[in-house]
Amino acid sequence: MKKVIMWVVVVVLVLWGGYALLKKDSTDSTQPIRIGVVGPFAGPSAAFGEFINRGIELAMADLPVEIRNRIVLVKEDDKCTGPDAISAVNKLIQLEKVKYMIGPLCTTAVVATEKLYEDNGVITLTAGVPSEQIANMGENHFTFSPEIKYMMEALSGYVRQNNFSRIGIIYVKDAFGEENYNKFKGNFESNGGTVVAAEGVEKGSMDLRTQILKVKAANPDSIFIALTGGSIVAALKEIETQGLGNVPKFAIHGFQTVDVLNGAKNEAEGVIYPYPSSNVSTKKIEDYAVKYFNKYAQPVELYSSNVYDSFNVLVNAIVKCGYDDNKCVQKNIKDTKNYDGVNGTVSLDTRGVATFQQILLKTVKDGKFQNLK
Repeated sequence: MKKVIMWVVVVVLVLWGGYALLKKDSTDSTQPIRIGVVGPFAGPSAAFGEFINRGIELAMADLPVEIRNRIVLVKEDDKCTGPDAISAVNKLIQLEKVKYMIGPLCTTAVVATEKLYEDNGVITLTAGVPSEQIANMGENHFTFSPEIKYMMEALSGYVRQNNFSRIGIIYVKDAFGEENYNKFKGNFESNGGTVVAAEGVEKGSMDLRTQILKVKAANPDSIFIALTGGSIVAALKEIETQGLGNVPKFAIHGFQTVDVLNGAKNEAEGVIYPYPSSNVSTKKIEDYAVKYFNKYAQPVELYSSNVYDSFNVLVNAIVKCGYDDNKCVQKNIKDTKNYDGVNGTVSLDTRGVATFQQILLKTVKDGKFQNLK
């Protein structure tokens, strides 16, 4: 009996020691933290990839050196398309063996890669603003930006409250532009407004004369611009050329880029758009804006801020749980509440999607992006 007891004790000690060793290894403070980064780093949407790079660069600079030295970034270009995104994510998962990713940013790329993340148990924090479909993706998907529909509710509500009832819309014909268009239109019309013209344009299009003329012919009392990149500037200039410069103009959150200020200048003055942030400036918001401007000589924008917060939350969860404990990392991210982010205070809902205390409305005044008074 004594021998049996002794062997039981030995077995228990061995098992306990093995568990302790495994637990130690899972939170090894020297283990590399491999993070995949996927986004549009080339082609017509490369500016958005640069925003991803900036957010990560600033986040890395703010990490303790012992953590920063452990991080290995593996980047792949998705060119903002579904097929390229599938190829990029497949490579990161199958060849690079990453378990966590930042990106994609573009709606088409995010939707195309959802099954890859879920099937392989890889956690992703997307860099863009989610459509309704993206917001309701699987348990491995997180986003630190609010849904498009909430920003469109805020904007369309403001437009109607200010007695605009006949709006013309110009939107980019892709999943992102159509989501903004449909959510704005639905809310605007449910509040008694009428969309008198809706003209879609191809992504990257710079010749918008035909579409603007059709909007002009409908005699709108306001114009909503749901475009991206250089098309925003092209639309503003064509609107001015066609004698619609005095018609009040509204836009989506992507309006807030330095390219708009540099390219449109006077034409951008007075345009109103939604933005997920806080109307109360915090030290973190202010510090990030200063760091961003000092490094890039440009005003801060949404996507880099989103990536900065996402990257920090992800890294902190990995450090706490250990690189190999996906379930622990997943739970830590999902439990994010009242996070002091560089866009404001953020909590994640049960789907892993950011909720903000409010959606700001902003405008361009005296050549600067400012909160609407």
